[in-house]
Amino acid sequence: MSSPTPGTQLDERRALLPVGGTFVVFGMFWGSWAVATANVRSTYHLSNAQLGTLLAVAVAVSGAVGAAIGNRAQRWGAVRTLVWSLLVWSALMMLTGATRNRTEFVTAFIATMAAGGCVDMTMNAASAARLGHRPGLLVRFHGIFNVGALAGALSLGLFVQAGVSWRGCGR
Repeated sequence: MSSPTPGTQLDERRALLPVGGTFVVFGMFWGSWAVATANVRSTYHLSNAQLGTLLAVAVAVSGAVGAAIGNRAQRWGAVRTLVWSLLVWSALMMLTGATRNRTEFVTAFIATMAAGGCVDMTMNAASAARLGHRPGLLVRFHGIFNVGALAGALSLGLFVQAGVSWRGCGR
């Protein structure tokens, strides 16, 4: 087995930049969500049981939608599916941040998590397609997700400490 040429390595890195960026951004979302959860809970007057149920439903819907989109991604391609998933997820996150009552929030949040499931599935598929033969690099992509999670948690924590609502951070 021959090693890739320097030009090929550069092309591979360029092709992986958007996928790696998605891992960072997705991690930032989850890190900021970990910080925002208590604020969201109080904003919409959710009990612990209600919040837990909401998260369980959102995860279930996300898994189902992600599985369905996985079949489409085989036809459309992982990168094309990732781009559309990111666009839908971004729009739904903005909608979720704009909600003003519990019903709007619950509906938008579940839709956002469903789109997030598509992002999760396609970013993993895209990285595995390019790096499946190089497990060490594939693990690094999951490591940059964690870096994104730390950055998201720290950033939102600082904003909340400064009196900025979780809603204001996305605008």
